[in-house]
Amino acid sequence: MKVTLIFIFMLISMQLITFLLDLLMGLERDSAISNLLNPFWVMEPFEYLLLVLLLLIPLTNLLIKFIIKKKKFNED
Repeated sequence: MKVTLIFIFMLISMQLITFLLDLLMGLERDSAISNLLNPFWVMEPFEYLLLVLLLLIPLTNLLIKFIIKKKKFNED
């Protein structure tokens, strides 16, 4: 329960900081809210690439573990 509450608190805090930074940069309130609700609309191509790479890291880790486990099973 504590972890969930900490996660929710951090999520709200980060969203509030992002909203306030958008307002300080001169965006209108509606634009700042749309940036909060739709973060993928404001991403650049490099950020999409980084997102894909970060999602592939755990998948490759699982794939490597699966291959190692399969090799050990076949050797026995």
